[in-house]
Amino acid sequence: MHNELYFLCRKICGRTEAKLCRLFQEFGLNSAQGSIAFLVLRSGEEGITLTKLHEETGIAMSALSATVQAIRAKGFVCVTPAADDSRKKIIAATEKLRALT
Repeated sequence: MHNELYFLCRKICGRTEAKLCRLFQEFGLNSAQGSIAFLVLRSGEEGITLTKLHEETGIAMSALSATVQAIRAKGFVCVTPAADDSRKKIIAATEKLRALT
């Protein structure tokens, strides 16, 4: 019973991931970029820091930084200094990204 449930869950997750990848591609994003864009969008109006993205995903800071720069270049996110510490950068969704929902 547990094995059947496990394989059913994997099948559902695989199909969902494939659909998300196709959706991301329609907007010029690869799966990594789309996943990070989704997390930024989920963070709400206040945005999210690169450190928080790292903590949530476990992805290396350098890889996250490159991914954020790529989705920023495509106009899906903006990056601004934090009000309390200019060394910290806040990543927030743009209208272009919010329009996708």
